[in-house]
Amino acid sequence: MKTSMVHLSKGGVGKTTISVLYAWYQRRLGKRVLFVDFDMQCDSTKKISRIAADIYPEYAATTIGTILDFADPSFPAKLAEFEPGPFDLFASVEDIKFGQAEGESVMTSVHALTVSNHYDIAIFDTTPALDEQAVALFQAVGNIIMPMRPDDSSFDQISIVLQLKSIADQNRTTPLNVAGIIINGMIVFRRASGAHLTR
Repeated sequence: MKTSMVHLSKGGVGKTTISVLYAWYQRRLGKRVLFVDFDMQCDSTKKISRIAADIYPEYAATTIGTILDFADPSFPAKLAEFEPGPFDLFASVEDIKFGQAEGESVMTSVHALTVSNHYDIAIFDTTPALDEQAVALFQAVGNIIMPMRPDDSSFDQISIVLQLKSIADQNRTTPLNVAGIIINGMIVFRRASGAHLTR
């Protein structure tokens, strides 16, 4: 099973939008999708459950638990009795902090999912911060997708994420694959003449 995290240690870069669109695209291809929303703002949860149900019911996810359930040490054992749907969601929970123990449980849960045959792909939306769950996902998932705005701070964050990837790779059996860097937006420059330049 393919596992992908969408992450950049910076807010406002379109991480949630890209995560949700990627999940919907996979559903359109007929893939069985699991979406795990670790972003405490819960925006992805709202989009793929409530909003999608009102506008595009075929793209609405079924909530099967929260990230607390996913990070529970008993989750791998429960997989044996688990009956997945075509598009399932572990919903986010507001204002929750993960410690080291929860981070280790997240790694165990991802590994258990990877060897199961329940889904074709699992997508993890992360917080903008580098917290315990993000560190755990660096260790456990197969792919990382990095959204960015075309500005200096985003380029700096890409460099930081790539450094973290190098550190994580030292403890992995296979390197974390950079599946893509997605530039979300453009910068518009206005000349004195009124003409616009974009890059």
